Amino acid sequence: MNLKIWMRLGGILAILLVTAPMLVFAQGYNRDRAMQRSPIQIDNNWRDSVHITVWTDRGEELGGGWQFGLGESAFLAVGERKIKVRPNYQIKVGDDWGRVNVRNVGRFQNGVWYVNVRDLWRTTHRNRSPEQRNTPDYLR
Repeated sequence: MNLKIWMRLGGILAILLVTAPMLVFAQGYNRDRAMQRSPIQIDNNWRDSVHITVWTDRGEELGGGWQFGLGESAFLAVGERKIKVRPNYQIKVGDDWGRVNVRNVGRFQNGVWYVNVRDLWRTTHRNRSPEQRNTPDYLR
């Protein structure tokens, strides 16, 4: 092969060697951002007042829980400071049934987790008795 072909191949190889680490870093950066602690906003689109509790991945309860009235939407906060959660923190509505990871019920957008109470309720109450499963949603 002549010299021009070798120079072109060398140039392409050099570009690949420079850009490949940047692409790998960028993918890791997005994944790390998704694991960072971020504020969480709760929207009570349920039919009643609800009690929300959140736990860390180590099982520590955050803030002692929050009460949301019908139609209320707010960031979870302790005093004036918004709390920040990770996607693997657990969240629960009410005093019974189970918890679920924030990432399973929330929507992460612009550095904030958004959680609808109706989605949270449905996810944590999936394994109810057959009578409850057959009850229309508006009666639950």
